[in-house]
Amino acid sequence: MSVTTKSVYLDTSALVRMVECDVKSPSARNRHAGGPVSQLCEGHAPLVGLSSLTIVEFHNTLATNWRTSNPEYAEYDQAWVERSQVKIMKLLARQRLILRSIPPRANEHAITLITMATRDHGNGLRVWDAIHLITAAAWAHELQASVELWTTDEDFRRFVDLFPEFKQFVQIHNLDD
Repeated sequence: MSVTTKSVYLDTSALVRMVECDVKSPSARNRHAGGPVSQLCEGHAPLVGLSSLTIVEFHNTLATNWRTSNPEYAEYDQAWVERSQVKIMKLLARQRLILRSIPPRANEHAITLITMATRDHGNGLRVWDAIHLITAAAWAHELQASVELWTTDEDFRRFVDLFPEFKQFVQIHNLDD
């Protein structure tokens, strides 16, 4: 993986792919997408941010994986959930992951963006993803530099292509590519 010089904002899917690699038999997708996130988090640069929404969605996804009765999810048990939670909390404690505040009125802005994207373009960006995008853009504004948003959700790129005003703040890096 080439090291990025830009600050990186992790959405939930990126963080989940990383811990989904921490099993005996990770899927090819999780190795491909999660490996770079793990390398990024274990490095010393660049800045890596996420939001409280990322943490909440992360814990929800862990619990969903744990509850799933699909045999492919058998390794996502209580021990895996607890290891994954501790891993992220240690990264936060070491300040390798920087907790970014969700901007004021982000909920209202997200609803507006989703309405426009759906009404005018049939775009599938979800409201939580819009909040991630808004948070990453606000961080970029603070830094006065663009931020890479790491994800495995294709709808981010489609949305930013439809609304290129975001490109001056956020570049989408899809880990599935």
